[in-house]
Amino acid sequence: MIGLTWGELKVAVTVGTERRALPGGAALAAALGPLPPEQQALHAAALLGAARRAGLRPTPGPPLPPLPDDDDGAEEMAEAEETVAPDRAVQLLELLLGGNLGRPAAVQPLIAVWLAAAAERAMVLPHHLVLAALDRATADRELQPLVAPVLGRRGRWLAGCRPDARPEWRWATGGPARTAEELLTLEPAERLAVVRALRAADPGGARERVETLWSQVDAPGRAGLLGALAHGLGPDDEPLLERALGDRSGPVRAAAIRLLEGLPGSARAVRCADRLAPVVRLQGRFRPTLSVARPAPPEGDDRRDEPPSSEAHWLRTLAAGAPLAWWERTLGLPPERIVGLRLDAASGPPGWETDVVGGWARAASAQRNPAWAVALLDRPELTAQHRLELVQALPGPWSPATADAVLAWFERQTKPGFVVDAATAHLAAALPAPAADRVSAWLGRVAKDDDPSLHRSLRHLLQLLSTRISIAEAFS
Repeated sequence: MIGLTWGELKVAVTVGTERRALPGGAALAAALGPLPPEQQALHAAALLGAARRAGLRPTPGPPLPPLPDDDDGAEEMAEAEETVAPDRAVQLLELLLGGNLGRPAAVQPLIAVWLAAAAERAMVLPHHLVLAALDRATADRELQPLVAPVLGRRGRWLAGCRPDARPEWRWATGGPARTAEELLTLEPAERLAVVRALRAADPGGARERVETLWSQVDAPGRAGLLGALAHGLGPDDEPLLERALGDRSGPVRAAAIRLLEGLPGSARAVRCADRLAPVVRLQGRFRPTLSVARPAPPEGDDRRDEPPSSEAHWLRTLAAGAPLAWWERTLGLPPERIVGLRLDAASGPPGWETDVVGGWARAASAQRNPAWAVALLDRPELTAQHRLELVQALPGPWSPATADAVLAWFERQTKPGFVVDAATAHLAAALPAPAADRVSAWLGRVAKDDDPSLHRSLRHLLQLLSTRISIAEAFS
């Protein structure tokens, strides 16, 4: 051992070897030889960096557990029963993880598509990609529930063999810190990672852990635990979310409201619709107009349904919380007709049109409703960022009709290159395979010199779309 830890080395290098000698003394000199301080720092960084990547700390410790294939052949037989992803699929994942197809954010949805396809077929990662997958999912927590099922026995062993050296990998082990008591011993970020991984494998079990931990963690911890329930959200989560509406912490209540907006069958959704019913009217027969009066301000228990500091936008809160199907039933019109109605500006409080349309947009995103989202894309009350969020909230794969409507909206934009680039990652994962022909035709109509930004964005989108199609073919 060199008598020096990674943390001590970072401090010494930050301060400067001329101002502070490296710790380690004789042990460091014996390990590295009589080198100048700056060279000792570089050599020590190389040794400690290699040790950290290997999952070991350069200090004596307990022996590692045996490799999966060292246990009298039993683990080797179990590992042999695992099905590794096909060679062609592995090659595609190597491209995605290696950064050859764009920045991490752009390829993340395609990595998710690859992992979901492997898990659906009960396949695992090849050994040489386990480390890269662990590191990528540790940096991008949305991938953690997808990586955990495809690690295989070797990957879970690597993630858990030395949790004291790489605690950020504990989400992948599938074993440690499953009880509420064990979760309380973890750092908040690590606790959330474990709960998210558990949520992907056992939604009910994760919810039970959150309920047990609820009274034992602080307000930021409770808000974070609610956020961990976003994956796989369902009606069974409603009692916990209703409980959170009465929390003293504003951020906790806001987190509960965001999740309940995605449950159009919840009691809160019914309460929001009931408060809107007396103030929403459709006037006129041949050219109908939508009028909305000022809803009664929240009082008493109603304040549970109001996000902190949002009384001025109470109407938007109600529009976002009510089921979109309620508007269709109440007005007797489909989404595109409702969104296209003229709004009677004089019927309600100042700015109510923006509040209603903004509430519809929040509801369309939370309830994952493609018909409403597509209809809202051309509403002038929404900013370009709000429209992009609508597109990115729609889960794929899209139907051909949704894909055509979304691509037509992109083509109508004044600066389509900017919006296509911002949405490339989601478009690549959500567009159906036949949409590649439309994107290719659009690219053919764009001269590189006339609009280099759009030309570059469309080429990148087409490349990612082709990769996603190849992923599907590789697993077929």
